[in-house]
Amino acid sequence: MLNEDHRVACVNFAQQNLNRDWSQVIFLDEKTFSSSQDSKLPLWRLDNTRYEPNHVLYTQRSGRISVGVFGWILSNGPGELVQIGGRMNRAQYVRILNDILLPGILDRYAHPRPITVVQDNSRMHTCRIVRTWLEAHRDEIEMLPWPAKSPDLNPIENVWGLTVQQWQDELPENGFNRNVENLYGHCNRVWDRLRNDNMCQNIVDSMRNRLQLVIESNGYPIKY
Repeated sequence: MLNEDHRVACVNFAQQNLNRDWSQVIFLDEKTFSSSQDSKLPLWRLDNTRYEPNHVLYTQRSGRISVGVFGWILSNGPGELVQIGGRMNRAQYVRILNDILLPGILDRYAHPRPITVVQDNSRMHTCRIVRTWLEAHRDEIEMLPWPAKSPDLNPIENVWGLTVQQWQDELPENGFNRNVENLYGHCNRVWDRLRNDNMCQNIVDSMRNRLQLVIESNGYPIKY
């Protein structure tokens, strides 16, 4: 629940970062995409809202499939989308940072290092093994301290939402063969199409306006 401390932190963050060049920032996150038993209804939810009534989908357990993914974006487009095997743990997250994220952003990022990166404040992202890895790579990656309870600030949440919209629009009329491989393949094809437009740029460019709205709303949630 958003409390006064969270709101103050959001306002302070907005004031301190209002003039930041957000086109030079990497945003990363992981999400779970799910299909109903008829494969036609995708489900997307913000972190830590699994059991809120408007995020609960009542289906037969045997007919539902899910796939977890990790992805990252920057202003000029999305990076890799990686399938997560099972429930991601801390060691797996560090392997993704080391083997997928770091090589990917160093290959694409032509600006001076360290590279500024945003992740949310989940326990997995802030655990000791992750902090140790970040400390070892501080000359290459700098994590931007991010205010808690602020998914409306993070542009990658909008990318997930738009990915779901395209996923829903593109599903075959009769669904698809219900297995994890096909579901991940479909997500990956939609993600790849994002490389061919300026959606990521438009969303990242909205950061200054988001921060201004946070200041004006005194830290209460904004509509983004």
